[in-house]
Amino acid sequence: MWQHCLLQGLEALARLHVGSIIYEEKSGRKVRDAFPDAAREVSFRPGSLGMDFLMTGACAVAALAPHLDTGLARDPDAVGLLQDHLGPWMAKLEQYVNEESPYRQVICHGDTWPANFLFRYDQQQKPISVRNCLTNT
Repeated sequence: MWQHCLLQGLEALARLHVGSIIYEEKSGRKVRDAFPDAAREVSFRPGSLGMDFLMTGACAVAALAPHLDTGLARDPDAVGLLQDHLGPWMAKLEQYVNEESPYRQVICHGDTWPANFLFRYDQQQKPISVRNCLTNT
């Protein structure tokens, strides 16, 4: 039942991030100027332990994907896509989270693990919604 954590957690983070973009559009101010501490990447900064963990995990996913008994492993095109593109994309991640990046900065959650999201379930214990729990990082 962990899949709901990933999918709904990503949706909740997307709402948090798009809120940053809406703020910039409506206020005319950059998030990094208005909320410098909240817009600073804390986990995946170049040379950080978090970045090392992320890169190690990405390499493990790409290496193990063809051997898992899942839908992904049964789709050679998907496995090839993952193996061909995950590494290069991860290498570019550092330039995207750099504070001097020309890309938009968004408010960072800073502690994204399942216990920091509030999941709501229906009568059959199926997840129906999720909310971010912002933490003090």
